[in-house]
Amino acid sequence: GALSSWYEGPTLLQAIEDFAVPPRLVDKPFRLVVDDVGTLGRDRLKLSGLCVSGRLTVGQKLAVMPVGDVCQVRKLIKKRPSATTESRGGGSVYTEGAGNVDEEIQHVYSGECCDVIVHGIEESSRAPAGSVLCKLRKSELCRGCWKVEAQIRTFDALLVPLVKGTQMILHRGGKEVPVTVGKLLALLNADGEVAKERPRHVTANRTCRIVLKLEEKACLEAYR
Repeated sequence: GALSSWYEGPTLLQAIEDFAVPPRLVDKPFRLVVDDVGTLGRDRLKLSGLCVSGRLTVGQKLAVMPVGDVCQVRKLIKKRPSATTESRGGGSVYTEGAGNVDEEIQHVYSGECCDVIVHGIEESSRAPAGSVLCKLRKSELCRGCWKVEAQIRTFDALLVPLVKGTQMILHRGGKEVPVTVGKLLALLNADGEVAKERPRHVTANRTCRIVLKLEEKACLEAYR
């Protein structure tokens, strides 16, 4: 057909079958980004989110960052699709239900979503969406910051150039943080090389490095 006259790559099904699942970061420091929080009673909260790295076991103590409150894991709950088995024509047929079933587990690993039931935090406001759960070891703490150097790409929709003092919203793990451009460090070429240092402004369709000042403390780590 017309497509085969110029396209020699794999079909959609072949591309899906050859898709390589990225490795889970199980050996990295534990990080769970909180998406939702619920109160279960005195000093007990249900923190729901995605474990982005590391592993967690029931009974371990955690720090809720950037606030710094300490809590202990009482339960780990994972949601699984409900299923039923029906008898049809002398055999059994497995069907998935419409809802989910809560399954209590002992461990959670990188790449898994779960509910973490913790004890030791009095108010849900101490662990809002966007908070990060991490281990108490000094080397594993995810510390908050007020200023960050970032590499960004502007889109076609940017009508007014970025300048020092431009205000924006930073989206991080369900949290929206107001930020202000503190410095314009450099414009970058497509290969990542510096095209111009300390530009006065950044227009649409450009890659640049800038310094952002956050209006509230947030957990951000260097990209590696």
